[in-house]
Amino acid sequence: MDNSKLIKISNESAAKAFIRGEFRRLRELFNSVNDKHNLAFERKNKTLKNFYQLQLDINRESLFELLIEHKTFNKGKTAELTEYIYVGATAIDIEGYKYTKDEHFYPLCSHIVDKKRPMRNDGYCIRALVYISEHAMARMITRNSKQSIKVVVDTVAGIFNENTIRMIYSDADVKFEDFVVVTRNCYIPFVRQENSGIPIMKTWVPEEHWDDNNYMKLSNLAHSLIAGEIRVFETSVFNSEVYLSPN
Repeated sequence: MDNSKLIKISNESAAKAFIRGEFRRLRELFNSVNDKHNLAFERKNKTLKNFYQLQLDINRESLFELLIEHKTFNKGKTAELTEYIYVGATAIDIEGYKYTKDEHFYPLCSHIVDKKRPMRNDGYCIRALVYISEHAMARMITRNSKQSIKVVVDTVAGIFNENTIRMIYSDADVKFEDFVVVTRNCYIPFVRQENSGIPIMKTWVPEEHWDDNNYMKLSNLAHSLIAGEIRVFETSVFNSEVYLSPN
């Protein structure tokens, strides 16, 4: 369900307040759904199958507004895993992780539910793939005609497909401390979180906001990419070879 309102938010502070309010609402939704299903679960047999279904039911009802991807796959002959990739750790924190005085970062999370160990809740099952700055989310809100967390989710979904996540999270060839991702219609500067090495999305610059002096060079590169394809540049290389005007 899309709860979008056609109310334009043009102020970044207002957009950040809206984002925090939405995550607070979704945290409350998670608590309500979690309580409902756990109460019903008390009357069921405590089998692995039922524990597994409990996790799937909670995630289905509580994460649908934040969901980027959901898939079930087999590992070996008997193991079944269900993975959810979603924006914001609503089961953990309503206002992201505060790494600096004034800025919050929200994780793009992977939550894997293992049918054999459905209650496992460690770094294998729930992990942050990327952190998204509140500033980047606010830009997504202020540059759209709709006031909705779905604006953020849809924008992020258009960037972080399976190939993008693999490249920037685990590909050794792009383990830069700071780098820029270019897609068909935007570029995104990243830095890596100091202790974990997890990429942090600093901001988001769609094509319609590219600088006039650099538009031709950027658009030639971006438009040569097919849907879902990205290019990753170390920031210094991007600045000298892609972004800066040849003049």
